[in-house]
Amino acid sequence: MANVRAEGIERRAGRISEAERYVAAGRQAFEAMSTVGVALGKSRQQMEADIRAGQERELPRMVQDTDYYRAITANCRAYGLMPSAS
Repeated sequence: MANVRAEGIERRAGRISEAERYVAAGRQAFEAMSTVGVALGKSRQQMEADIRAGQERELPRMVQDTDYYRAITANCRAYGLMPSAS
């Protein structure tokens, strides 16, 4: 979800190639989550529902709370789920 937020920031700034980096990272993060989810016995539908619920909860918080967004971004980057800032 941090990739979605970062993508939006980059698009609004007119940095399309940077935005696309976050789109690609979001896809990779989703695939990693899917692999783990399947290993845990979740269906694709369950995982998509979890993502939607997370987005409804987390994206507004990331928009409203810059410190929270920075902390989430740092964690995502540390786990390789988000590209480093350029």
